[in-house]
Amino acid sequence: MDKETTEALIIAVVAVVFLIAMIGFAYLGFKGAYLAYKNGYPNHYYRDALISAGISLLFIIGLGYWAFTVARRSRDSGKA
Repeated sequence: MDKETTEALIIAVVAVVFLIAMIGFAYLGFKGAYLAYKNGYPNHYYRDALISAGISLLFIIGLGYWAFTVARRSRDSGKA
């Protein structure tokens, strides 16, 4: 395997692991917010859980944008 293929595989594995972690954090944040709201905890408990889930969703969107730009950049550099 050449250097570029190895680098692409490492980036893909890291991106997939990061994506799985962020999906898990978003799920736990929404679940925590739901349980805090359902059990009658004060507002800041489920507000903090929703903020955590929202940050995880922003990371997921950022990862998707990054993957799109990397794919587009590698596709464009192949034409040159």
